[in-house]
Amino acid sequence: MKKKILICEDDKSLQEIFKFLFRKEETDILTLSDGSDIFSTAKEHSPSVILLDLMMPGKDGLWALKELRGDPVTAAIPVVVVSCEETLEKLKQARALGAREFVRKPFETNHVLETVRKYLGGAAAGK
Repeated sequence: MKKKILICEDDKSLQEIFKFLFRKEETDILTLSDGSDIFSTAKEHSPSVILLDLMMPGKDGLWALKELRGDPVTAAIPVVVVSCEETLEKLKQARALGAREFVRKPFETNHVLETVRKYLGGAAAGK
């Protein structure tokens, strides 16, 4: 089965950068611009990894983490927070809610790629 990456980012230009970055990873890319649909999309599509911006319209990334971790179907999906959030308290909350890694915006594309590859495993890793 093909791996999936769920990109939860309200900035359309960053969505396009992520799609370009992961184009060779043999994955399906799903994108969301609003935090309200993260949980239902993750439950329906079972992504291999979620890239999550903490500041999203609708419901924010912390809400999404609570929802994801509260359901056995989505609880184990690795979440990588990609955010410009500077508040240490929010980052601590995200870690407590199960975020596996943090990538601060602006980011280096190689860092994001290597971080995501850790969670894709199998054929996509190490390309």
